Amino acid sequence: NPLPSKEDNWIIRNEMFEELGISFGTALIVLLALYFIIKWAVKNGIKEAYRDITGKVTTEDIEAEQICNEEEK
Repeated sequence: NPLPSKEDNWIIRNEMFEELGISFGTALIVLLALYFIIKWAVKNGIKEAYRDITGKVTTEDIEAEQICNEEEK
């Protein structure tokens, strides 16, 4: 049978993490952190492009500015 079994797949994955020197849990946490960092960066990039193209301010920017003004008082 040319396809690897489920046990073989587990062994291959385990060997991959061992070669990297990290556990599965650590890899999962790193991937989740990367996901949220990229998501945040894309969101901010889209907001900045929207401001540049339309000249309008987003509601999130207005709310953030109001919060900053309240903290300064």
